[in-house]
Amino acid sequence: MKEKNWTYIFLGSYPQTLKAENVKIVSDIANEKGYYKGSDGNLYAKQIGAPYEEGLRFKNGEEIEENKVYYFKVEPIKWMVLQKEEDDMFLLCDQIIDINIFDLKTNDYKESSVRKYLNDEFINKAFTPEEKQKIKETLIKIDESTLEEDSEINTKEKCIDKVFLLSLEDIKNQDLGFDNNERFSISRQKQGSDYSLAKGMCEFCDKGWYYLRTSIIGEKTSVNYVYFDGNIGIIDVYYKDGGIAPAIHIKVN
Repeated sequence: MKEKNWTYIFLGSYPQTLKAENVKIVSDIANEKGYYKGSDGNLYAKQIGAPYEEGLRFKNGEEIEENKVYYFKVEPIKWMVLQKEEDDMFLLCDQIIDINIFDLKTNDYKESSVRKYLNDEFINKAFTPEEKQKIKETLIKIDESTLEEDSEINTKEKCIDKVFLLSLEDIKNQDLGFDNNERFSISRQKQGSDYSLAKGMCEFCDKGWYYLRTSIIGEKTSVNYVYFDGNIGIIDVYYKDGGIAPAIHIKVN
């Protein structure tokens, strides 16, 4: 499949890029979201370096050091427009914006800690009250898979969320711009932000892996995920280096 030429929009803001050396943090007091003011007038998030392994580097080439204090610029979030209708846009974050475990013991997305994180911590940190009003409540399927080509998806139930992870069905949907297979695919590959790398995102060949919400039939702690090269695989839910690529539906004025 030819790679889709997605369009993009910006909505919300989140820590992303490592602070430039010439920018100084001018206040020791964080705001209500935990951000600090920089000398350039922008806000910055403080993060202690906890790289997944030695040798990982930020986008500027600087090696990430364990236990070093870093600051990351709070920047507009870039979203891929997967689908646009008259009164709705289906959006997927263009990069791995953060990391989080799926859960400590269950692959049931409805009961997972990652679902709570997305619809509590992430949404409140990433969006203003006015921006949150634009985000629609979405009825999403809680499904299972066997990860076999052309296998049917078993949908257990549904839930209503504002922010969610894509499913296996979504990430193979050609109407959304993805390849309809489980193999290597540029359309599914994602880079991580400097902020995600500092927190411990696993990176290989400049790409990260990220969780999907689809659980594995017959398993209690396994879900689908997208590997560095765009392959779809199976992984346990408790990996703390798991990439998060949120999806939302927004109102179109």
